[in-house]
Parts: sequence; C-alpha cells; structure tokens
Amino acid sequence: MKAFDFSDTSVCVSRSGIAPLLAAFGAYQARGERVIKRHLGVEDLHTGGDGLYPVPRFLEAIRELQEQFGPSFIHRMGVLVFEKSTFPPGLDSAAKVLASLDHAFHMNHPNARGKLGGYHWTSASDGRGSMVCDTPYPCSLDAGILEGVLAHFSTRASVSHDEAKPCRAKGGESCTYLVEW
Repeated sequence: MKAFDFSDTSVCVSRSGIAPLLAAFGAYQARGERVIKRHLGVEDLHTGGDGLYPVPRFLEAIRELQEQFGPSFIHRMGVLVFEKSTFPPGLDSAAKVLASLDHAFHMNHPNARGKLGGYHWTSASDGRGSMVCDTPYPCSLDAGILEGVLAHFSTRASVSHDEAKPCRAKGGESCTYLVEW
C-alpha cells in the first residue's frame, strides 16, 4: 500500500507501538508528542482510554513530522525504534528478529491483520535476505527500523533499497530492502 494512504479508522495502533517512536525523538520528544497528540485528539498518550488510536490519524502525525523534520529524521527515528522497543526473549539474532518483525508489527496494530500490510522476510542465505514492506508507513521509517535491527547484531550490516522494485516514496505499493549482515 502507498505511504500514508490508509483511511480505515477502525484499524488501530497501540500505545505500546507509539512509545518507541516517541522515545526515539530524544531532545525533540515534547515537540513530537505535541504533534502526535493533536492528530490523535488526546491530551495524554500515556494514560486513559484503551490505548488504541486510529492508524490514519497516526499516519497524519508521521506525515507532518516528516514534512517538518525531513525523511532523514524519520529514518533516524526508525533506527532507534529497535533500541527503544521490547522484544520477547529468544530473539537473539538478526535473522530471528527480521523474521519476527511482521508479528511485532501486528502486535502493535492488534486489529490490522489483512488490512494494513506488513513485513515479509525472505532469507536468501546465512546473513542475507530481503524484506518487503507494504505498510502505509513511510519507507524512511522502515529502512531505519531495519538498520536499527541490524546495527544491534553487526557492525558490517547494510540495508539497501532494491531499485528494481517499487518504492512507496515514489507512489509504489511496497518497498523491497536487500539486507546483509
């Protein structure tokens, strides 16, 4: 699906899915939180309600932040998301984490299965593979998330956009990343 192109307000992102993005803002957290709260129509992201927010509203906040700070800032947020996220025990390798990203994505978007796209990992060999992302989030965020995962396990890791495939930043329905570590 195209970046930011999602209108089903019944599909939600959880508070726990937003928290790592906020933490990744670092010194700009208060500013990022203001933008996100305004788009979600809440006064406090940390308490109250069921902790579920409509994805289209959250996407509008991400779009505004990308317009204010640029794709490189959103990319940096993605890099830090892995560092700020909680993953279950046993995910002790890049291959295991990459294979579990779709599951983690849907845990943070509890009613989105079949509606919001996902992360589709294909292992090509030991230390190599490709990830197809077809969520409505910007490719700068996804590339950053992948780089953050790999940086945790290897200093020689690389993530590159497969230029022969579509790109959501250019109106495509998905992005394909070639991953190596």
